Amino acid sequence: MTIGPYCLDPLEFGRIRLDGGAMFGVVPRPLWQRTNPPDERNRIALALRGLLLRGEGKIIVVDAGVGDSMPAKQRELYAVEASHQQVLAELGRHGVAAEQVTHVLCTHLHFDHVAGFFRLDREGTIRPTFPSAVHFIGSEQLHHALEPTVRDRASYLRAELEALIQAVEVHLVKNEGELLPGLRVELCDGHTPGQLVPIVHSAERTLCYPSDLVPTTSHVRLAYTMGYDLWAQRLLEEKAGLLGRAADEGWLCCFEHDPVTPLTRIVRENDDFAIALDEELLALGKEWHPRT
Repeated sequence: MTIGPYCLDPLEFGRIRLDGGAMFGVVPRPLWQRTNPPDERNRIALALRGLLLRGEGKIIVVDAGVGDSMPAKQRELYAVEASHQQVLAELGRHGVAAEQVTHVLCTHLHFDHVAGFFRLDREGTIRPTFPSAVHFIGSEQLHHALEPTVRDRASYLRAELEALIQAVEVHLVKNEGELLPGLRVELCDGHTPGQLVPIVHSAERTLCYPSDLVPTTSHVRLAYTMGYDLWAQRLLEEKAGLLGRAADEGWLCCFEHDPVTPLTRIVRENDDFAIALDEELLALGKEWHPRT
């Protein structure tokens, strides 16, 4: 798929399982389990889906999943099916080597979005996955990640983050706007402070990557928010605004954690929102199609 100067591809970095109740907050299990069946430990399957942009001499990776830097206990707890090698292999499938990546965009610094951006070498030293890349990180998000609350500190790998930002060129994003030609970001705070929402745009087509603002297609419904969201009401307002524009302007939305459907359009449905597939979507490459 091409938007403006960029060729876009989804990057499938593996799977993870998180508690279904935490993923759907106040929504009762009989509702969310219809589309997200839990395992015997009440965990639901989630994708770790990044985004690759190539064009105008730039190779950009948006989020990178879990990699293999997490402790074994956490990997078992979350049923992690991901590795550093898988990050490299997925890029290799598109003919991209890690050293060729020019820019990295971290939507936020929770472990399931950022841990693929580094690895541990044999001496236990943190090494960046993309050593030549400029790393775009939300300024407020970085500040929060280094001083998290009791409620969300388990979502961050502080020591690893500190090592990463010392090892790479970091561009702190303080304001909304154009990061690169054809790629802008908006800031959201409901899930976590300073989350970046990248939007790839041209006169003909726009794609939004809402990350944990709308992690799966199930979360398109306004009431479907996560227990992980720090400020649920703020998130609801941010989500309503973003999805309203997506519906009214015909944007595509790529969902980072949906295990089945990578890409849809958004439509209004009464006072809420729903997903829709159309002929243009179905004409895209099979990597964008729903998994069966």
